[in-house]
Amino acid sequence: MIREIIKTALLLAGIGLLAGCLHKPQVMDGPGMMYDFASYELEGDWTEICSDTPGTLSFTHDELTYAHEGSSTVSAFQYELDHSTDSGTISFSNSGFPLAELLFRRQVYEYQPVRLLFETDGNTVKHIFIRNADMHYLPEGYTPSPFETEEEPPADPQTLDEAFRNDILYGTWVRFGSAYWEDPAPVQITFDENGSVWLLEDDSERQIPYRLLPGSGNAVRNLSIDSWNSDEMYPSYSEMRYQEKIISGNTVRMLFGIVPVDGGEDPYEIGNIFVREEDLSLIPEDYRPDLGSDNAPEPVIVRKAYFMENLMDAKDWIGMTMEETGIPADCFDNLNARLDGYLLKESAFGFAVFTDACDRIYIYCESMDLETCGKEMEKMYGEAETYDLPYMGGVGVTEGLIFRKDGYRYDLHQGSEQNHITIEITKTED
Repeated sequence: MIREIIKTALLLAGIGLLAGCLHKPQVMDGPGMMYDFASYELEGDWTEICSDTPGTLSFTHDELTYAHEGSSTVSAFQYELDHSTDSGTISFSNSGFPLAELLFRRQVYEYQPVRLLFETDGNTVKHIFIRNADMHYLPEGYTPSPFETEEEPPADPQTLDEAFRNDILYGTWVRFGSAYWEDPAPVQITFDENGSVWLLEDDSERQIPYRLLPGSGNAVRNLSIDSWNSDEMYPSYSEMRYQEKIISGNTVRMLFGIVPVDGGEDPYEIGNIFVREEDLSLIPEDYRPDLGSDNAPEPVIVRKAYFMENLMDAKDWIGMTMEETGIPADCFDNLNARLDGYLLKESAFGFAVFTDACDRIYIYCESMDLETCGKEMEKMYGEAETYDLPYMGGVGVTEGLIFRKDGYRYDLHQGSEQNHITIEITKTED
């Protein structure tokens, strides 16, 4: 499980690590710490919204790839911040790049920050991109704007809470799907003004107090579950998230038991899931719920990993198209092929990254450190160039070794807060 979380987190982070080649000053993030705007806010994959033919953006530490309708264009980029890290402008060095400058905006929806990029023409918005990791926080059907608009007065909190309790919460909720964590597990919950009654699988009941937390709207609300004051500190999660879901055109009311987690794509791990009893008949048989907004159930897609005895051999794919590599289609996730195998006889995994063709390979190994791997690579590729990068949150201070041989560049690096090494393989221009 930990291995899969690491793989997913690395992929969604854009797999990039180095951020030192941007020429704009960075912002200090506490004593001795360096916040790098590009690494924190831009690196990774973005998808166009509010478009019939959506394009995608993919940022690395020094380049941006724009893909649209089968073609892609790459450019180096630089940025200028507008007095804070919530707003800025991104420009490109490639004069033939299809997009003009992009406006970066961090906007908050239901207390969740969402990162957006806009291409505008005067007061007209031409393209809107959202970072993939933030996609499920954007309200369903909402069209963001980079321009300041006159804000509607906030709803009266007391009126909002009263409507939520009476129209949404009060009543019976039935567990959806298999039980998680609890033994005996909850079968249903009934909420009213006096608290909540939890019916368990053994037909026993628990009286559990709850508290409705503040919110700016009733499409998403959180409940604090007072498990410490209930019998046997039950349930094991102390918070529930209400999420209004639009499934096949129907509004479905769902409650998720949630536990905060550090790292990963989502800030919460989902516990038991409940649906208003009246809404059960509206849910398709193959529906798989999550914390995002959605219109219809998504098909289950199982992504495989392409096995290689020696992952370093994947360098031979650089310059090849997806078809030329012979990698099966079910090993691809967007423009990345998942890899599994060995690095210097140690278990490892990685990705082959494609634009028009494969342009780089990333390999990750959790059972070797930088020094051990560096000594073995020196035997194969000769003496290395060394470098280091300053502290970056979640990574630490990075040490790196660069090897060059036979037209390939091998960048081996590790952050002081990382439990894995990374090798990035590219072709050299000389």
